This record gives sequence, structure tokens and C-alpha cells, in this order.
Amino acid sequence: MPRLLHMVDIAWNLTEPVQTMMRVTEAERAALERDHVQLLDAFLARDVERLQRLATEHHERLTRAIARIPSDDTE
Repeated sequence: MPRLLHMVDIAWNLTEPVQTMMRVTEAERAALERDHVQLLDAFLARDVERLQRLATEHHERLTRAIARIPSDDTE
């Protein structure tokens, strides 16, 4: 049983981000994906200030999107 529980735990950890993204709106998901492209561009350009600003904006956008997801007990 411990081995099975470990395997389930690994599967859960791998799929947890996808579970959240399946519950945000398509527009929110698209915006978050655009954020990732911009973050990568700033990283590759070694633009630290832009990267920090974009990371903060992305975190705020993600937090707002997750906050709108109803909890399981209200669905």
C-alpha cells in the first residue's frame, strides 16, 4: 500500500497544475500562456527588471484567476 500511495502522490503532483488550468476561463488561460512567452523572452534577453515585473504581473493574474474558481463545496 505505501508504494501505491506514493505513485498516486506522484501522479497528483504532476497533474495538479493542469487541474487548476482546466477550471479557469479560456481567456484567463490564454493570458497566462502569453505571460509565459513574455517571461521566457525577458529571461532569454537577461532583462532582470522586465522579468521581475512580468513575474509579479503573472502571479497577480494567476491569483485572481484561482480566486474565481468556486470551491468544491459550492459546485
